[in-house]
Amino acid sequence: MVGFFVAILAGWGFWRLGTIPPMPESLSAYAEPRTGGQIVTWINHPQADETKLLVLGALDRWIDGEASWLGWLRAPSRWLHERTGSSTGPSELRRVVKSLKGMYQLADEGKSGSASKAFLDEEYRWKERIAKDGAPYKETLRQALFLSYWLYTDIDDRHGAYRIKQQLEDWRLTLSRDETESLALRLLSLDSRIEESVKALAQGRFEEAELAASVSAQGLENVAHDMDRLRPHWSEETANAFGETWSRMSAQTLQQRERIVQAGLDPSDLATVEMNASSTTMTVTTTDIVATTTASTPTTTPPIIAATSTNPTVRRISIIPSSTSLSFGQTISLRAFAIDDDGGRNDVTPRCQFSVAPAGFGQIDKQLFSALANAGSAVISARCQLEDQSYNGSVTVEVRF
Repeated sequence: MVGFFVAILAGWGFWRLGTIPPMPESLSAYAEPRTGGQIVTWINHPQADETKLLVLGALDRWIDGEASWLGWLRAPSRWLHERTGSSTGPSELRRVVKSLKGMYQLADEGKSGSASKAFLDEEYRWKERIAKDGAPYKETLRQALFLSYWLYTDIDDRHGAYRIKQQLEDWRLTLSRDETESLALRLLSLDSRIEESVKALAQGRFEEAELAASVSAQGLENVAHDMDRLRPHWSEETANAFGETWSRMSAQTLQQRERIVQAGLDPSDLATVEMNASSTTMTVTTTDIVATTTASTPTTTPPIIAATSTNPTVRRISIIPSSTSLSFGQTISLRAFAIDDDGGRNDVTPRCQFSVAPAGFGQIDKQLFSALANAGSAVISARCQLEDQSYNGSVTVEVRF
């Protein structure tokens, strides 16, 4: 009899070893944003970098903080928890965040294929658990995805985990509780596109910078319509938070596109600017004009562009999709812009014919593209007849499972 009770006690202790302590209080605000307005504050956070360090530090302590010998002791019990399907609540939350952190590290080490496979496996697991447990598991997964935002926030389109970041954004939108939160998440995603454009421009990748900025501009235009529709249902505080965020992001996008135009110009088209360090007088020299003027802040005066032609010619065609990462069956809108030799851009979508390669990857109806493949990459091309000449442009899109 004593042995029986000892066995029960030992079994109970073994089972308890596999349980995960509740999420620290310091992380709760970053795993449970209750309203869209709270998520908007993430975008406008005056100390975003410091906040990220605090969140990541708390995550590390929660995920990896225990002593190594205790981790080994708990491993069999936690394996049993997972196999019996009892890994809900804090246990599953911790497991998902730890898994996503591992994918980030794999991608950071150049093992993007392994990271992508791990994410596909994880997605399959999520779908199974949602089908089995429903709303309770959705809430657990939702918390994990909000915590993972801080893991992937600084990743741009040249990092191996970029596709995982975009897929996590899609999952957060899918699990959003209402339209206001969904709108805030869309703003959060567009804010990332602006940052990606800034990084791409700094590295001289003008096409990528223009694509990210254009996606942001189009997204903000769509968000503005939804804001007008939802505003009557918002409190004054929520309406002001969204309005200020949208205005700031719109101004940033406009400034970024102007910088892209300036940076993409031929240096021979730019004026030569000479400054006298001991005076506020600036002499500006162009091909045909010499002028002297006084400027209060000469260092911030943009360069003067010499007029080359009253009718600028088209330099290239830029194709802008509303998204470059799609799911099977998803439809996106395509737009074509003619980029002039003076940096101007005109929407020439009605004068273009779109096609996709390889054939069968997707279907194009006028300017709408629908993905018909489970996974892979395709090139969408546009042939535009402008005046007496034909111009071509293209963009690559990816479809994920």
